[in-house]
Amino acid sequence: MTQDTFMGRSIYPMRKRPGVPQGARVYPVTSGKKRLQLTAFQAVIDALRDLVKLPADLFDNTYQKLMIHYADFAQLMPERMDFPAQSMLGNSIKRSFVLTEAFQRLLLAARGPSFVQSDQGARLLFAVFSSSLLFRVAKLVADKHIVLCDQSGKFSRNWLYFSGPMKRQGQFFKWRTTQAMTDALVSDMTIVLAKQLMPTIAFAWLSEDTHVLQAWFRALNILDAFFGLHQMALEVEALMRESSLNLAHEEDYQVGEDTLKAEEFWEWLMDHIDELGSDATLDADGIGLVDGTLLFDVDTMLKRYAAHHTINKEQVLDQLRQLGLVQAQGAEICFRQLHHAAQSGVASSSMYAQQERQGDKLDAKRFVGVDATIASAYFKGFNHMSNEDGVVMDKLGLQIFQRLASVFFGHLADGIDLVNQVGGGL
Repeated sequence: MTQDTFMGRSIYPMRKRPGVPQGARVYPVTSGKKRLQLTAFQAVIDALRDLVKLPADLFDNTYQKLMIHYADFAQLMPERMDFPAQSMLGNSIKRSFVLTEAFQRLLLAARGPSFVQSDQGARLLFAVFSSSLLFRVAKLVADKHIVLCDQSGKFSRNWLYFSGPMKRQGQFFKWRTTQAMTDALVSDMTIVLAKQLMPTIAFAWLSEDTHVLQAWFRALNILDAFFGLHQMALEVEALMRESSLNLAHEEDYQVGEDTLKAEEFWEWLMDHIDELGSDATLDADGIGLVDGTLLFDVDTMLKRYAAHHTINKEQVLDQLRQLGLVQAQGAEICFRQLHHAAQSGVASSSMYAQQERQGDKLDAKRFVGVDATIASAYFKGFNHMSNEDGVVMDKLGLQIFQRLASVFFGHLADGIDLVNQVGGGL
């Protein structure tokens, strides 16, 4: 069982969008320990402690610490947009408890209480719990662009989910749906993230039995792997439906009013570009691909958008630069200059409105660029677009290494937490 479903439905988003743009919803970054203090979660943790009957120090450093790491990572992000009260954290805790309880019951019947209470049995039970908690954990980021921001929703930086939890990178976050990762990549990233989230002592415990460890890695993407290995029949979705556990919760976001208008425009722009399709061109549609960068004529797009929405164009443009989605230099949107290759070759970069030049209508327009990494995530037809022939664009000073290095130095500015590295502590 590897398909990414929740109660029989795909977890990936519907085309229907919520009333408030998803990108305008600003969530607080809350510690995993505080997240788990919700009454419903705490009740499950208490029941789990009673179920496995481990010494308190071992339980705290394996089961509980893993759940804290998971809550640090997942926050309360939903597994499906149309079930916002059903978080991936809640669903995963429910699944792991239900499966651990069922596996223990079957193990007691097959091997007896002496085996279940032994070190070998306790390790096996923890392997079932941890693999079912972390099952397909990369689903969380598979179809989302998650960014750190300020309380008003203004972009700070992208969340590098493979480098640690959000609590070390910012105080607020938001996310938007994107094109989903392939199933194979979700499987591979699940292995990476599961190891990252496992407490050191917990992983060391599993590693003492290489057969259990091998099955654990497999179970991260095949939910019933441990049951099949021990010749136990189990219907996971039936167990989930029959369980009376209710881990639903209220959403904890506020609307970022300072970026709301731009988020509404961005959602419209995604839909509009999808409607135009991969054959769109700069001349005919105001959208095209030049040197691998998606460009759109911002004034034309705003005019089309304003035909059906009451907006202040300058307000939308000012907010758009604060989303972290379009190319910018410093605090300003970078308006890209385009020319027909036969006329003038490559022109210089400009951050301001371009002056009209006789004989070249492209030069009279303000084009805004979206990097390929962003465009391929948000626009489903991007990878099928062809570069425009006979058009050249100014060159930006920011190169790949500089962009990546800026992320690293941003972490240095905030301080590097060597004590609380996920998976690196005891």
